[in-house]
Amino acid sequence: MLGSFRNGIDYYKRHRRFLAATALAYYGLVFGVGAVAAITPGGREMQETLLGEATGGLNAAFPGLLAAYMSNPVLAVAYTFAINLVLGTMISITLPGLVLSFLAPLVAFYRAFAWGIIFAPTQPVILLVGLPTILAEGFGYILAVVPSFRLGLSWMLPRMTFKGEELTRAHAFRRAIRELGSAYLIVATTLLAAAIVEVASTQALRLLG
Repeated sequence: MLGSFRNGIDYYKRHRRFLAATALAYYGLVFGVGAVAAITPGGREMQETLLGEATGGLNAAFPGLLAAYMSNPVLAVAYTFAINLVLGTMISITLPGLVLSFLAPLVAFYRAFAWGIIFAPTQPVILLVGLPTILAEGFGYILAVVPSFRLGLSWMLPRMTFKGEELTRAHAFRRAIRELGSAYLIVATTLLAAAIVEVASTQALRLLG
């Protein structure tokens, strides 16, 4: 496990430029869209509508989630982590990236755009709860974009994916799968920390309220 974790860290060191560019674009979208939504007439109404749709969708799909947030923080962390890892990352970022590499960042950036509206600083309390989530959970999605993009690129353009190596599409894809496994250990660790941060922020809000 420790060796795999080190491999994951080394993986992101090798691709730090792509990681940095993804982070810059992701956070830039969140905060840029948020700033525009906060000063745009009707921005708060748009925020409330989008937030209501997102909350309603989550409650319908995962009816125990809200109850866990209200009464069982440990279960809420487990729920949040599982949803963000499986639905928010594997299904929403890695699977599209496998089909077409550019879909991985595209989906992540769409989420960043939506988050910009949902967490626009129209009220101080939104920023209090939203900022830790944006930074922590968002970083988990940013981390996931890198191996997900390269996974799709490996079978599309193997020589571009692994420059200087004469790999067949099949060999490049298998290698990208192995790299994905090491990278996902870092992604999962980050999303677990993000789930703890999100639940803690929500509990803090309840105490302040």
